[in-house]
Amino acid sequence: MKMRYISTKFWSDGYTSNLDPVEKLLFIYFFTNERVTLAGAYELPLKVAAAETGIDREMIEKILRRFSEDRKIFYIDGWIIVRNFCKYQSTSNPKIRKAINDAAEKIPKEVIDKLKADYGVSIAYPSPMDGQSHLDSDSDKDSNVDVVAPSKEKDTFIKQCEKHIFPLLKEVRGYPFDKGKDASMLWDLKQYYEEKSLTAIITKWVLHVAHVRPLTASDDPRSQIMRWVAASCSRDELAE
Repeated sequence: MKMRYISTKFWSDGYTSNLDPVEKLLFIYFFTNERVTLAGAYELPLKVAAAETGIDREMIEKILRRFSEDRKIFYIDGWIIVRNFCKYQSTSNPKIRKAINDAAEKIPKEVIDKLKADYGVSIAYPSPMDGQSHLDSDSDKDSNVDVVAPSKEKDTFIKQCEKHIFPLLKEVRGYPFDKGKDASMLWDLKQYYEEKSLTAIITKWVLHVAHVRPLTASDDPRSQIMRWVAASCSRDELAE
């Protein structure tokens, strides 16, 4: 059984909070039905969507037109394309990167061409080798809907990491610092917790492994950091 995750901020998001109840149901359905791939692109007969959601096919078509006009979800030649889907996947994991690209390779060229011709949208996915994302030069630069954030924003973020976070990681005894892997991990975390101070949270993790529980040979430090950040942000949300 595949697992798909929905952000707890779904209900307060500026876009989804303005959808009506049927539109919200369909929006979630396109993220969570059993045909969804890690690339966010998959074949889906509308009669199947109608049967599974209980929404009339005509209504589904109408709502899809709205989603397409809003540049969120597209339906082209029987294929659903969910923008921003890869943003919520852990692309620092090479197995996930491979799964994303394997799924992306199955998208018909005709669908990709129509997406660009009709909506001016280009699909970009992380490289299976380095986890970096590559956008066509004429891709839409609306950061709210891009599959991947603009490279300029990412470059700026990585420079901040080089100044504030990388030195912290290098100080941790036993930490296998790797600029590429750590940059990808931190960028993934920023997508989930962009309003949080990663520097402050990771500083606490560094102090924890320095004075409470040092790293051992069997530890996976990056997984520890991701769990630490997730737990810290969850506590903050409960306290609010």
